[in-house]
Amino acid sequence: MPRYADLILLPRGVINPGGPSGEGLAVAVAEGRIMAFGDAAALAPLRGPGAEVIRSAAWLLPAFRDAHLHLCGLGEALSTLQLQGLNLDALLHAVATAPGEGWLWGRGWDETRWPTRFLPALSAAAPKRPVALTRIDGHALWINRALLDILGLNAATPDPPGGWLSRDALGQPTGLLVDNAMALVPRPAPSAEALGGFIQRATDHLLSLGVVAACDMGASPPELEAILRAAPPLRLEVYLDAARGIEIRAPLRQGDVWARGVKLFADGALGSRGAWLRAPRMPASPSSSRCGRT
Repeated sequence: MPRYADLILLPRGVINPGGPSGEGLAVAVAEGRIMAFGDAAALAPLRGPGAEVIRSAAWLLPAFRDAHLHLCGLGEALSTLQLQGLNLDALLHAVATAPGEGWLWGRGWDETRWPTRFLPALSAAAPKRPVALTRIDGHALWINRALLDILGLNAATPDPPGGWLSRDALGQPTGLLVDNAMALVPRPAPSAEALGGFIQRATDHLLSLGVVAACDMGASPPELEAILRAAPPLRLEVYLDAARGIEIRAPLRQGDVWARGVKLFADGALGSRGAWLRAPRMPASPSSSRCGRT
C-alpha cells in the first residue's frame, strides 16, 4: 500500500456499519483502495502531493451487495419494455404505444399493486401485435390473444408438469401462463454477442446504484461462460440453474467471478401463486371459474 493518498474524500459524514460513523470523518484513498478513514484532521498527513480532494454535503456509504439477482436477465430486462411500478392503466398505455411492429417483450408487472388482481385481456391494448409480459418475479407470463392464436394455445392445450394456464369458464386460456407453462412461448436463446451486451448493460446499471457484489442465482452454462469472458468489475458468486444444465467448459473461477453452487427448484413462487398453496390460484379474469387447486 502506498504511503500517501492520491484522493481525499471529505463528505458530510461517513456511515460505516460495524465501525466508526458520524460527521467530520474523512476517507483516504490510494490507487483506488481505501487506505484509512477517520477524523479529517488526523488524515491530513496522509495527503500526498497533488492529491485530489473531493468535498461533499452528502453522506458517504459503503457499496452494496445484492443477495439475489440474474445478471444476464437484468441486462435483458433493461433492454425490453419496463413495467415496474406501473398501475394498470399506465401499463396498458405503455403496451399500446410501444414502438416497433414485431413481438413485444416486457417485464415487471405486479398485480398486487392494482385495485383488482384480475388480469384484463391485452387484446384491446395490442389487438394484432404479439405481446409477452413477464411478471416481476419471473414466474408468470401474460400474453395477448394474438400470441395465443399464433402459438395455437386453446382449450385442448394441457397444463405442463410444473406449470399451468389460467382458463376461462369454457376452459380457454386467458393469457396467464405460470412457471413451466411459460416455456410454451418460445424465445430464441441469445447469442454470445447479445449476452455480452446484457452483461454490460446490467453491470453499468448496478454500478450506478453502488452495487459492487452480487449472487447470480440461476445462470445457464452459456451465461456463466459469457460472464467469465466479460470479466465485469463486480464480485459475483454464480449459481447454475440445474433445470438449464450444469455442464460448463470454463474454469469455475476467474478473478472475482466464480461458480459457487447449483440452484434447484422444488415448487413454484409465492408471488405468482405457482407454489402449492391453501388458497386458489390467481385468476386471470373475472370470468375465470377455474382457479386451480386449493
